[in-house]
Amino acid sequence: MCRSISKIVLVIVNAVFAVFSLAVLGIGIWVAVYRGRAISKMESAPEDSELKTLANRLQLMSAAIIIIVISVFCLLLTISGCFGAMKENVCMLKFYMVVMTILLLGQLIVIGLAVVFKGRLQDEATRALRKTDRDLFKPYNQLGPVSGNQTDSKDIVSRIMNSIHVSLRCCGVTNYTDITVNSTWSRANPKFDNRPMLIPASCCQLTDDGAKYLAEHDDWSDFKKYLINGSQCPTKLADFHRQGCLSKIVDSWKAHVTSIIVAAVLYIGFNVVCIVMAYCLIKEYSQQRNL
Repeated sequence: MCRSISKIVLVIVNAVFAVFSLAVLGIGIWVAVYRGRAISKMESAPEDSELKTLANRLQLMSAAIIIIVISVFCLLLTISGCFGAMKENVCMLKFYMVVMTILLLGQLIVIGLAVVFKGRLQDEATRALRKTDRDLFKPYNQLGPVSGNQTDSKDIVSRIMNSIHVSLRCCGVTNYTDITVNSTWSRANPKFDNRPMLIPASCCQLTDDGAKYLAEHDDWSDFKKYLINGSQCPTKLADFHRQGCLSKIVDSWKAHVTSIIVAAVLYIGFNVVCIVMAYCLIKEYSQQRNL
């Protein structure tokens, strides 16, 4: 009974994960061939820029290769589990069980480190992003023309941040002062309708259609018509998004934390089940050979 159930479970679970690995492999190949717009912009920044430093730290160029390598490894692992069960191959099942056990322990260690160093990681990310905002963010009406080979790091960061502000309806990393106080943006003396701007245009409250258009097209030439009726933004500290983008992202994460935890528990549970099933089959096949 244990033998039949274990074989069926291993074959089905590994077949499903094999399909998933193939899908991830396809994504990795697609990313390697057609790099995303944001990644391309970050990598094209000058060597001495904060954005380039951040891109180098994250090793964005190697992300696609890492995805491909991991997906190929997972594909080979699922094949060993699936065929080991079907062909009653003890060596393949032992390899499968040992690797799955190592992966399970690795996942538990990563989760533990993430929990322990959660505050430090968030602080480091906040510091780096606030410095990027202060040093590189420019007024929307002082950006250079969009080009396929844009290399001005300030233009690149500004366009990315404008898109984030509009899409998430937030401003700055922690709040608008990350951009407006002692920054590249404030020293540029930005103006709107010949009046000093007190807040970035992308932080203003916009109509739904306007926010969608600006997030997708990055065309600020008719920005004024997208403001909500009676808006005094950006020349007064009114009618703008006061929440920082980092806290907005964290809030979104917290809103889905239950689903994330359930998914993680189910995934780890699947790993444990596969390890147990593989052990049962190894034991059954070994006893059968000794008869």
